[in-house]
Amino acid sequence: MKKRARRIALAGLCFVLMVGSEVNWCAPGEQLVQHEIKTDARGYILPWYSPDPGVAYDHCIMKVWEFWKNMKSCPNGAKYYLQHQVWQDPGEDPRGLGGDQLAMALSSWHLLYEYSGDPSLIENMEYIADYYLAHSLSAPDSQWPGLPYPYNTDLHSGVYDGDMRAGKGYLQPDKAASFAAELLTLYKLTGNEKYLNSAISIADVLAIKIAPGDAEHSPWPYRVNATTDMVSLPYTTNYTGALRLFDGLVNLKRGHVAAYRAAKAALSAWLKEYPLRNNRWGPFFEDIPGWSDSEINADTMAMYIMEHPEWDPNWREDARAILAWTQTMFENDAWLKYGVRATNEQTAYLVPGNSHSSRHASVMLLYGEKTGDRSNQEDAIRELNWATYMVGDAGNNRYPYDDVWLTDGYGDYVRHYLRAMAADPELSPHDQSHLLRSSSVVKQIAYAPQRITYTTFDVASQELLRVAFEPTRITAGGARLVRLGAVADLNRQEGYTSDAPGDVPGVLRIRHDSSGEVQVTDEAIPQPPSVQNQLVTVGQNSSIEIKLVAKSAAGRTLTYSLTGPYHGKLTGSAPELIYTPEADYLGSDLVSFRVSDGELASATAQVTLDIVRPNLARLPGAEPFTTEDPHTGATGVFSLPALADGDLRASVNAGYDSASPREVSVGILWTTLQSMRQVWFRQGSVSGLSGYFDEPPRLQVTADGRNWQDASGCTVAPSAYAADERSGMADFIFTFPTNVSVKGVRITGKVGKSDSGQSHFPRVRELEAYSALARSHGPELEYQPSDASAAIGQAVMFAVRPKAMAWAVYQWQKSTDQGAHWENLPGESSSFYRIPSTRPEDNGVMFRCVVSNGTSPDAISRAATLTVVR
Repeated sequence: MKKRARRIALAGLCFVLMVGSEVNWCAPGEQLVQHEIKTDARGYILPWYSPDPGVAYDHCIMKVWEFWKNMKSCPNGAKYYLQHQVWQDPGEDPRGLGGDQLAMALSSWHLLYEYSGDPSLIENMEYIADYYLAHSLSAPDSQWPGLPYPYNTDLHSGVYDGDMRAGKGYLQPDKAASFAAELLTLYKLTGNEKYLNSAISIADVLAIKIAPGDAEHSPWPYRVNATTDMVSLPYTTNYTGALRLFDGLVNLKRGHVAAYRAAKAALSAWLKEYPLRNNRWGPFFEDIPGWSDSEINADTMAMYIMEHPEWDPNWREDARAILAWTQTMFENDAWLKYGVRATNEQTAYLVPGNSHSSRHASVMLLYGEKTGDRSNQEDAIRELNWATYMVGDAGNNRYPYDDVWLTDGYGDYVRHYLRAMAADPELSPHDQSHLLRSSSVVKQIAYAPQRITYTTFDVASQELLRVAFEPTRITAGGARLVRLGAVADLNRQEGYTSDAPGDVPGVLRIRHDSSGEVQVTDEAIPQPPSVQNQLVTVGQNSSIEIKLVAKSAAGRTLTYSLTGPYHGKLTGSAPELIYTPEADYLGSDLVSFRVSDGELASATAQVTLDIVRPNLARLPGAEPFTTEDPHTGATGVFSLPALADGDLRASVNAGYDSASPREVSVGILWTTLQSMRQVWFRQGSVSGLSGYFDEPPRLQVTADGRNWQDASGCTVAPSAYAADERSGMADFIFTFPTNVSVKGVRITGKVGKSDSGQSHFPRVRELEAYSALARSHGPELEYQPSDASAAIGQAVMFAVRPKAMAWAVYQWQKSTDQGAHWENLPGESSSFYRIPSTRPEDNGVMFRCVVSNGTSPDAISRAATLTVVR
């Protein structure tokens, strides 16, 4: 509980603070909390650190984060901020957690990550969420199951089990909703489904338990016993977290969407009928036993209304009314001689707070941005200036007249300065580059001189940045965005504005509709070295020289970093290498490489190696044929080594330049009848172009070498055919019920479909006929995929290899829930799976490969886990 009566001595003066009273702590010219008051020429308050608000605000919020990040741990091993609401050192404060403390931290650290790009903020968010979820949830068989308790009644137990005032077993549904809303953001940041599932579980309970409410009862009680359903306090209005939670799940179409819509409608109706009309905003704080109107409930509602005008057709009037009520109820004039009115916390404790003053200021600035009425702008800025005086040199953020609260000074402080910068970018640092706001969640962001790259969760989104360089090239998904003339143009089309008329210098506004991967650069900056992909064909059991292609734009000496190969070895020194595949290996291999010129590194390039059978003597009595002249590649029927898993009869390769639609065939004719049981067909690429038929091809046979008919009674695997598949790896296995006697087999299908004027180049990579199906079992794997670790942006590859066989069909799969569910990766049907650039959301994802050879059972590889290192 915040100390209700406390003696404070300063400069020989002593004051007693009492509940419900307003007290002026500093005499003119004295210090304000931790710093001497600085003023401008008019005598109005300036930030203590610098007269430039952008410099001062940035300094304070980063100091606050450093203090939090480096905070000591408790005897039970948990960080101090997970167990206490008030900082004390040496020793520990006897009070437990603040009920809203962790949700506030998640809220601030998310915004600060977008602002700074510091990945340790996401790590801290995950640490907080994981610990709280593991130690706070009510019993699954309780009346309010699976909701987090807000307080640890046994301080160092490591378990949250009740409420600070109502006691053990009581929880606060409004705080659970706010925490779940932040879990939803964390899911969008990390891609970790456990945060989404936890948010859904909380939303489900809230949707079930919602009631109509009235003037004395909110739709959910403020304090309620999770087991008995006994209500301790029936009313609060802290429900913007619940609105954001339901909004988010409905937009994602996850969970019980219809129930969330209904719950949001009921909650919205109550908010509009009661608090928006009678201004009974009610209690919020965990240490207040009874009724108290709170600034945070009212101002947070005003912020939601302005950010979601579709929710309230009268949003301007209602937001203005809330701000007027807040100023009337909570204005503190103790520092009016410095031109500043601070904001008190609540009616039960009329004391100004660093969090409440900075929040009220940021909401006033948002009102000015949304309505154009900036009459309160100077008041808001001076209130933000005032709140900087609470931050000490070490980042200890002290509540005026009170303690270092880990709510008011940290999670409920940083976010208000960041929102203020977004509402008025003039308040952000002019000599630094920062993302100030996004309509989506920014999953990844990196800042470099003259370059910013970021990825949003939603493909379509708008961002507000202030940059310290002249942005001349802005792309989304690699496509260049057009520069627009006015900010209003962004309401009609995607593009960007930079230093638009009437905008703050250095402000960059971006709208992207088709890709969430955005890059902002100055084209005058040094360019990284360039690298080139290659496709190389290698004969089985032979070697080949490879020269890696790379160039330094600055003419500097390059150093090479290589990954792979996976089915062979390299000798020599980059860029001139010799590749030798493993003995008897047939299939694909990969070498990835990057180069550096000492200052900049290139992207990752790859050399794809296609290890093929050598052309041996033609098989007597068999000739290949096609209905068109081959466009490229060898054409012929060749004798091949006998394999243990089948009697390979012949193979033919052919490709077509199909500029116009037509039906073509590729096949093999024998001079005498041949006994056939199985035919394998594989498409492939040619000259770097993808190859495929435009529809599932048909297997046809002939008994006399002249008359062809579709094969009947065959089973076909796989049964699905992706007509638009560009991977060039569509495989088909045709199996007859019994051996058939034929003089020829062929594959017939349509080619020549054109996309944007580009012809397709189908290539029958291999057509193989077997005289008997001698396989008695499915494939066996001799090489399994291994766990992998990579930094963000690096390439990684998983590989699998079956024991010797003529053919195998591969299907790579991934799991994002520790192997509980697996999904196929479309087009990933070779012996290896490569991720060209890892992302933060790839961390913890598992990969495996299903290998088949036409005979059950399929072989399923071990699951390999990818660790992405930040």
